[in-house]
Parts: sequence; C-alpha cells; structure tokens
Amino acid sequence: MVQRLQQLAALFAACALLLLLWIAFSPGKDPAAHDRAGPVPATAQPSPLPQASLPPGFAATAVMSGDIERGGTLLFKCRAALCIVSTTGEQLTTIEPQPGGEYLAPRWSPDGNVFAALYLPHGARSHSEGETRGSGSATAGELIVFSAAGEPIASLIPQKPSMQDRSALLVWSPDGQRLVLSARPDRNGDHLLDQAAQMWVLEFSSAEKALSQLDSFQGGVPGPPLWSPDGRMLAYVRHGVTGGDSEIWVYDVEARQARLAAVGSDPAWIPGTNRLAFVAVGGAELRTVDRSGKREHTLLTIQKIADFLTLDDPSLPQARLSFARPTWSPDGSRLAFRVWGQPVERGSSYIPGMLFTSAADGNDLRRWPDTDTANTSPQLWSPAGDHLIYPYWLIGQDRFTPGRTTPEPGERFTYPCAAGLILVDLKRNSYREEACGSIGIDLQSYGAWSPSGRAFATRSGSAIVLFSVDFPPQRRIFAAPQPREIQWRPDPLMQ
Repeated sequence: MVQRLQQLAALFAACALLLLLWIAFSPGKDPAAHDRAGPVPATAQPSPLPQASLPPGFAATAVMSGDIERGGTLLFKCRAALCIVSTTGEQLTTIEPQPGGEYLAPRWSPDGNVFAALYLPHGARSHSEGETRGSGSATAGELIVFSAAGEPIASLIPQKPSMQDRSALLVWSPDGQRLVLSARPDRNGDHLLDQAAQMWVLEFSSAEKALSQLDSFQGGVPGPPLWSPDGRMLAYVRHGVTGGDSEIWVYDVEARQARLAAVGSDPAWIPGTNRLAFVAVGGAELRTVDRSGKREHTLLTIQKIADFLTLDDPSLPQARLSFARPTWSPDGSRLAFRVWGQPVERGSSYIPGMLFTSAADGNDLRRWPDTDTANTSPQLWSPAGDHLIYPYWLIGQDRFTPGRTTPEPGERFTYPCAAGLILVDLKRNSYREEACGSIGIDLQSYGAWSPSGRAFATRSGSAIVLFSVDFPPQRRIFAAPQPREIQWRPDPLMQ
C-alpha cells in the first residue's frame, strides 16, 4: 500500500512538473489565429506607474527596484545640463553649462566610448545636485565630444551660418567616425523657421581627439538626416524646388554631392542595402528606391490598407487614408508604419491614427493599438527586432475610459489611460501598456532601448523609469531633474 502511494505521489509530481514547464515555455496562441482579430493584450489589466513622492533635483532614490540591466549607463538632458547615471540611479555626474547656457541633443557614439552634445547660449543654468564638471569655454553653436566619464575631449564651432536652433539634431554615422548636425541657421538673432535646415558634416578622430568640418550644405525640412547602412550617404527631405511635392535627396559624403532620389517624404533606409523606403503619391503608397533614384518599386498601397480595415474594423467610417513614418526592424525583415485619415463625410466619427507592421514584402499586415494623435514620436524597434515601442495620446471623443479593459461593441481597442506607451511583442503577437498616464507625449525623444533589448528607459515627470520586456515586467524608478532625451550607453560587446 505504501509503495502504491509512493508511485502515485511520484506520478503526480511528474505531471505537475510537466504542467509548469508547459506554462513557462508555451509560445502562447498562434499569431496566425489573430489575422482577423488582430493582436491581443499581454494582460487584461495594465500596471500604471506608482505615483511616488519624489525629492527635488536628483536624489538617486529607488522608489521601486528590480533586477534589470544593473550594469548600464544612462545619458540624458537634465534641465539645461547633461547627466550621466548608472541604471541603478547611482554614480551621478552632472555636466553644467556656463551661466545662461544650455546643452542639447546628447548622443552616444555607436561604440559607447564617447558622446557628443550641442551647446547653445539659451536657457537657464541647471541646479542639479551631485558631482559637477564644467565643460570649458563653450561658446554659441558649439559641438562638444565628451569621454564616457563626461570629460570634454574635442570641440568645434561650425562655420557660418551660425547654428542657434534649440530643435537642432545630431546623428552619428554607423562607424562612429562622422557626425551630421542639422539645424536652422540664425541670422541677426532671428530663427528662420520657414527656411531649410542647414547640414554640417563633421569628422571625429578618436586617436587625435579632434573634430573637423568636412562640408556644409543647405538641407531640407527640419528633421533628422539619415545615414545609409554603409555610412557613405545621407538621406533627407526638402521642399520641391518648384513649390510642389516634397523631395527625397541623397548626399554623398565622399563625393560631396547631392542628388534627387525620389519625389516623396519620410525616407527610411532598408538595413543592409542601398535602398530606401518612402511615402509617395501624396501618402497613397509606400515605395522603395535605390540611392541613385532608380529601380522604384511599390511596396504597399493605401487601397490594401482600406481592404484590410474593412475586415478588421467594420465600424470604422470611410476615410481618406495616407501612410506616414515607415521604420524598419534592425534586420530588415519587418516594417512598421503609421496610417492617418480624415472622414469622407462631414460629421462622421473620428478616424484614429493607426500603427501597422508588415513583413518586408508588405504582407502579413497587423494592426496594433492606435497612436491616435499625429503629434507623437516615431516608433522604436528593439535591437533584435522582436519588440516595438511607441507612444499614444488619445484625443478622439470618448476614447479614454479609466478602469475598463474590454472593448465595447464597435470598438477595436480600449485604453485605460489617456496617454502612455505601447510595448509590442512581435513573436507572441501581443502587447501591453506602459507609463500609463504619466508620460508627456510630444515629438521629442521619449526613451531608449537597452543594448540587449530586454529593457527600456523612459521618463515620468521628474523621474526615470526602467521596465523589462518580460511579463510580468520588472521596474525601477529613480528621481531625476526634468529628464529629456534619454540615451542608453551602447555595449561594444553587442555590436
């Protein structure tokens, strides 16, 4: 009898172990099962950020902790200064400007050994607590390269026209040897908001610790110039020379020449190629073209999106739709893009801003929770391309219903918060909300992926929030003085 009971107990334990293993490693529902129904939430009840009382300035106080990405380093703009801090909220270094000055657009080099930032004589002096290191004799419109510890090692004042634009953008080339600076010029103290941006191409020598200017040319509409995967070309958008449709131009850094590649907007280099995806025909098509302007190919049409929506969301009123902001996964296997629209008939229901992903050939369309307003930053792919994150900001009538987690009849998605982040898991065909109701949504940078792609850093008021992509997620929160433009230091071992 005892032996029989022991056998039954062993059998029960084995079954329990198999059940636990199945739960832990089950891939979830087959994504193909959601082709009509669309993606499913990872959780029925999102977890909003805790409303903690944070001390002023930078107290490096952990409000909530988790064992996530403890060895990382964050760089961000804090008031008018720059701050460097570990991902545990410790080891703070503050780089303060001269009185009345301001640092902008901090960016790590691709290998994480240095970072660059812009200095402008606008804005107030930062009063952050902690270790303070001056940057030397920074002057108006100066580009400065710092060591990873925050020591200035090289600087350069771009040649005229002088750069005095708080919306200036700075982008490293893939090999970290060049930078491009895009800003509107300043003439007699006036910011020329209606003028094309000026582009400065700069070279950084890590051996000589020196910056030099290679070229300067008039670029296009304000927006980030895009390096080609091989670091030889820069793509940018400019107004049509005859005042018509926008045009995509490609600048050859070696030859120092620019040429028209396509008529359209929103270019995005396809990883590992010399081709661009872009929005064409007034938003009616997504096309690809090579950098010389040849071999143009239609990838997706807005009619295909309309046919998809007829099945996916029958309650959506007829609308004039258009594509916007395509971005590629790092391996080039998937594409994410926005779709915006206006009702065909006056008085019709609100048309939300939508976000889709597709395979590289335009098939396998999936619609994810809506971004809603157009005034949100672009979606960001994780380094491995298995996750996607983007902000949403609800402005449509009755779009925000606190506490409700299930869509009502006629609704495609439901939102428990008015604003936040959507984290998409492409492998499991699922998503969840993060930074629920606590994130300021605008066209500025809202966060950065960790080098491993297993965590994301964002801001919430006067705090930095780290959360893992795992479910249930781990989170860490620590105080920071008005954090903006958060940058996670790259890990050379993962390059």
